[in-house]
Amino acid sequence: MTSRVRRLWVANVEEVFAPRGPADDGWLLPKLEGMAPRFPYHLAPGDALLVSHPVPAEVRTYVRQVGGFGKEPLPVLVPGVRPSPWFLAEAVQADQQLFAQVRALVATGAWRLEPYLETPLTHRLGEALGIPGGRSPRSVVEEGLPERVNDKHAFKKLARAAGLPVIPGTVAGSAAEARKQTFRLPPGPDGRLMLRRTQSGGGLGNLAGDPESLRDRLPGWFRPGLVLIEPLLPFNATIGVVVEVGEEGCACRGTDEQAFDDGRWVGFRAPATDAALAARAARDTGRLAEALRAGGVRGYLNLDWGVIDHGGHRELVAIEANFRHNGLAHILDWGRACFGPVADGLCVWFLENAPVAARIDSLPALLAGLAPLRLDGIPLLLTRRGGADRGVTPILPPRDGRAGVAVFGPDHAWVGRAWDLVKKALA
Repeated sequence: MTSRVRRLWVANVEEVFAPRGPADDGWLLPKLEGMAPRFPYHLAPGDALLVSHPVPAEVRTYVRQVGGFGKEPLPVLVPGVRPSPWFLAEAVQADQQLFAQVRALVATGAWRLEPYLETPLTHRLGEALGIPGGRSPRSVVEEGLPERVNDKHAFKKLARAAGLPVIPGTVAGSAAEARKQTFRLPPGPDGRLMLRRTQSGGGLGNLAGDPESLRDRLPGWFRPGLVLIEPLLPFNATIGVVVEVGEEGCACRGTDEQAFDDGRWVGFRAPATDAALAARAARDTGRLAEALRAGGVRGYLNLDWGVIDHGGHRELVAIEANFRHNGLAHILDWGRACFGPVADGLCVWFLENAPVAARIDSLPALLAGLAPLRLDGIPLLLTRRGGADRGVTPILPPRDGRAGVAVFGPDHAWVGRAWDLVKKALA
């Protein structure tokens, strides 16, 4: 057993979606079930995972095989109690048998919680277990600083205070007020506005259109809470930056160019190809990270920058941020588990929703489809840890005709060639 502080990962993704009520469990729980298989990829040998739904055995087997677990166990713990509205931290404490099992586990050495999103609920769970509830002090979390980063409206205030440019606009707290503002606010260059729920991520809470169309669509789209109304700016690209905010300082963990489909985030390519622009984005993200560090929070700051091309000059505008684990840091960590230190110099493309044929309906079928692939005489599918600087690894098993796949390689050109082979094999 390892001597380091071990992490009890808490996949509390549901806390990203707020506000919620019991009626929202109907759409939320199936979404969480589809996300559950990605969380074992976060674990290092000696860690454990609390998650909302069971993870298929073949996923756990693949993670153990490729992630270098050796004889270390890979505990995946699922509550048998379903409180409504669903909160994982509350479910763990409500399931007396599971709670006793977790308490016995964390009594075996030095542990701390590693929540997907640090909240008062995760800190209360940590207190009940007798271990730290996250990286940040409980007082800072309960005062709401991480929550303000995750809220799109509050983020704008934090960004402005740090001297970062943000999207202009206004905010509304009701459907009636939002309708008024759509006719008052100047739209973007193409005549459209963007409405964004302040407590939603991944493009799921966005609505774009001209004022007339928004007036008709807004009543059915609006949910309780605040909504940003902004001009739809002509972004040519979106650059993401991850900065780790630690005790000793802030360090950029990576940059990416994000991919969207119909306004929804579907993946990324890392690192960002425009090195100079990415360096500017990383520098300015670091300014906000340092301000947050001074406020006491610890963890990952993820900031999305919109890029506007002005005839050769590329302008950066801060769109939104979150303070939690995210896709880029997750994939980079898995790359280190697969390749060791060489991973820090690799490129990676990740697509969360890669189309797959009907015959590819499970992780074994996905692995079978990838197994024959070769590029430059090298097998693409990663089947063990180390020994290479390139390869393909599944991240999410097939579900509803889609799968999550990551391709690592020495440069974007090689990764692009590999990705073409992957797409053909899965079609």
